[in-house]
Amino acid sequence: MKFTLLQTAEVVEQVTEAGQMSLWQLFNSGGWLMWVLLALGGVTIFIFVERFLAIRKASKGMNMGFMNRIRDAISDGNIRAAVDMCRRADTPIARMVEKGIERLEAANVKNVSLTNFDVIAETAAEEGYIRVEDVARLIAFRNNPSDESWIKA
Repeated sequence: MKFTLLQTAEVVEQVTEAGQMSLWQLFNSGGWLMWVLLALGGVTIFIFVERFLAIRKASKGMNMGFMNRIRDAISDGNIRAAVDMCRRADTPIARMVEKGIERLEAANVKNVSLTNFDVIAETAAEEGYIRVEDVARLIAFRNNPSDESWIKA
């Protein structure tokens, strides 16, 4: 600790005597720790640039059309087609999506399309969330919300 205080005192003397200090003098007055900080800063910049370029390269082959086709295949219940599309794309993101789809398939996760209202209503009735007789009422409301006959049905 005395060494640091002595070093600081010397720097203060140099600044007051000269009035100014060059950047190199300031760096050198920091001692060996400044060299360590400089090296760590260089390593940090290198890692940042390398990761940036790797992520940019990996995302170049990815487009939303690919993800939309995967989503459509899964919604249609065609898991094998979705996995095949991922294998054909052969990008890091496609491999991650493929692994996720395979895990869903292995866990026997039931897929219900959220884009088909009729299927949602029928599934809700099958699972016991709504009564079976309410399915027709929901579909009548979807077809014509202003016709209130579905309320009394």
